[in-house]
Amino acid sequence: MKKLRIAIAIPTYNRIEKLKYAFNKIENQVFDSNIELVCVICNTASTDSTHEYLKKLKSNKVSLVIHTSLENSIYINWARCFELVPKDVDWVWLHGDDDFLLDNQVVSTVSKIIKSRSSEHQDLSFVHACQGR
Repeated sequence: MKKLRIAIAIPTYNRIEKLKYAFNKIENQVFDSNIELVCVICNTASTDSTHEYLKKLKSNKVSLVIHTSLENSIYINWARCFELVPKDVDWVWLHGDDDFLLDNQVVSTVSKIIKSRSSEHQDLSFVHACQGR
Protein backbone atom coordinates (compact mmCIF):
# COMPACT_ATOMS: atom_id res chain seq x y z
CA MET A 1 0.00 0.00 0.00
CA LYS A 2 1.28 3.44 -0.96
CA LYS A 3 2.05 5.78 1.92
CA LEU A 4 -0.07 8.89 2.25
CA ARG A 5 2.39 11.81 2.20
CA ILE A 6 1.27 14.97 3.98
CA ALA A 7 3.36 18.16 4.05
CA ILE A 8 2.82 20.83 6.67
CA ALA A 9 4.06 24.19 5.32
CA ILE A 10 4.95 26.84 7.90
CA PRO A 11 6.26 30.30 7.03
CA THR A 12 7.77 32.01 10.05
CA TYR A 13 9.16 35.37 11.05
CA ASN A 14 10.31 36.39 14.55
CA ARG A 15 8.02 34.04 16.48
CA ILE A 16 10.49 31.54 17.83
CA GLU A 17 8.46 30.50 20.88
CA LYS A 18 5.28 30.01 18.86
CA LEU A 19 7.21 28.08 16.20
CA LYS A 20 8.78 25.81 18.84
CA TYR A 21 5.35 25.10 20.31
CA ALA A 22 3.82 24.47 16.87
CA PHE A 23 6.61 22.10 15.86
CA ASN A 24 6.46 20.27 19.19
CA LYS A 25 2.76 19.58 18.53
CA ILE A 26 3.64 18.27 15.06
CA GLU A 27 6.49 16.14 16.42
CA ASN A 28 4.15 14.59 19.02
CA GLN A 29 1.59 13.38 16.48
CA VAL A 30 0.66 9.70 16.61
CA PHE A 31 0.01 8.20 13.18
CA ASP A 32 0.24 4.88 11.35
CA SER A 33 3.34 3.80 9.46
CA ASN A 34 1.39 4.22 6.20
CA ILE A 35 1.55 8.02 6.66
CA GLU A 36 4.64 10.09 5.99
CA LEU A 37 4.72 13.57 7.46
CA VAL A 38 6.93 16.28 5.96
CA CYS A 39 7.34 19.66 7.66
CA VAL A 40 8.45 22.57 5.45
CA ILE A 41 9.54 25.60 7.46
CA CYS A 42 10.52 28.85 5.75
CA ASN A 43 12.12 31.63 7.74
CA THR A 44 12.68 35.04 6.22
CA ALA A 45 14.89 37.60 7.92
CA SER A 46 14.01 36.74 11.52
CA THR A 47 16.09 38.72 13.99
CA ASP A 48 15.26 36.53 17.01
CA SER A 49 16.82 33.08 17.51
CA THR A 50 14.71 31.39 14.80
CA HIS A 51 17.68 30.86 12.49
CA GLU A 52 19.73 29.13 15.19
CA TYR A 53 16.78 26.96 16.23
CA LEU A 54 16.16 25.82 12.65
CA LYS A 55 19.86 25.02 12.09
CA LYS A 56 19.70 22.56 15.01
CA LEU A 57 16.19 21.21 14.41
CA LYS A 58 16.08 17.44 13.89
CA SER A 59 13.37 14.80 13.92
CA ASN A 60 13.32 11.03 13.67
CA LYS A 61 9.60 11.04 12.96
CA VAL A 62 8.98 13.97 10.61
CA SER A 63 10.94 14.71 7.42
CA LEU A 64 12.18 18.30 7.48
CA VAL A 65 12.67 20.82 4.69
CA ILE A 66 14.03 24.09 6.08
CA HIS A 67 14.78 27.32 4.26
CA THR A 68 16.19 30.51 5.73
CA SER A 69 16.83 33.71 3.82
CA LEU A 70 17.40 37.39 4.44
CA GLU A 71 14.51 38.43 2.20
CA ASN A 72 12.00 40.26 4.38
CA SER A 73 8.62 39.66 2.80
CA ILE A 74 5.66 37.56 3.89
CA TYR A 75 4.84 37.01 0.22
CA ILE A 76 8.31 35.66 -0.52
CA ASN A 77 8.09 33.52 2.61
CA TRP A 78 4.83 31.88 1.49
CA ALA A 79 6.16 31.49 -2.05
CA ARG A 80 9.27 29.69 -0.75
CA CYS A 81 7.08 27.37 1.33
CA PHE A 82 5.09 26.38 -1.75
CA GLU A 83 8.24 25.95 -3.85
CA LEU A 84 9.89 23.70 -1.27
CA VAL A 85 7.00 21.32 -0.71
CA PRO A 86 8.13 18.03 -2.24
CA LYS A 87 6.36 17.45 -5.55
CA ASP A 88 5.34 13.92 -4.63
CA VAL A 89 3.28 14.76 -1.53
CA ASP A 90 -0.42 13.98 -1.66
CA TRP A 91 -1.66 16.79 0.57
CA VAL A 92 -0.34 20.16 1.76
CA TRP A 93 -1.44 21.57 5.09
CA LEU A 94 -0.95 25.35 5.34
CA HIS A 95 0.03 26.10 8.91
CA GLY A 96 0.87 29.44 10.51
CA ASP A 97 3.78 29.63 12.92
CA ASP A 98 1.29 30.60 15.62
CA ASP A 99 -1.07 27.71 14.82
CA PHE A 100 -0.85 24.38 16.60
CA LEU A 101 -2.40 20.94 16.36
CA LEU A 102 -4.86 20.56 19.21
CA ASP A 103 -4.09 16.98 20.17
CA ASN A 104 -1.74 14.19 19.09
CA GLN A 105 -4.32 12.47 16.85
CA VAL A 106 -5.01 15.34 14.41
CA VAL A 107 -2.87 14.04 11.54
CA SER A 108 -4.32 10.56 12.00
CA THR A 109 -7.89 11.88 12.01
CA VAL A 110 -7.40 14.01 8.88
CA SER A 111 -5.68 11.14 7.06
CA LYS A 112 -8.63 8.85 7.87
CA ILE A 113 -11.01 11.41 6.35
CA ILE A 114 -8.84 11.66 3.24
CA LYS A 115 -8.58 7.89 2.87
CA SER A 116 -12.29 7.29 3.42
CA ARG A 117 -13.24 9.79 0.75
CA SER A 118 -10.63 8.52 -1.66
CA SER A 119 -11.89 4.97 -1.36
CA GLU A 120 -15.41 6.17 -2.12
CA HIS A 121 -14.09 7.82 -5.31
CA GLN A 122 -15.37 11.17 -4.15
CA ASP A 123 -13.67 14.27 -5.45
CA LEU A 124 -11.89 15.54 -2.36
CA SER A 125 -9.45 18.34 -3.04
CA PHE A 126 -9.70 20.48 0.09
CA VAL A 127 -9.99 19.70 3.78
CA HIS A 128 -10.57 22.58 6.18
CA ALA A 129 -9.06 21.52 9.49
CA CYS A 130 -8.97 24.27 12.07
CA GLN A 131 -10.58 25.72 15.18
CA GLY A 132 -10.39 23.50 18.23
CA ARG A 133 -13.95 24.29 19.12
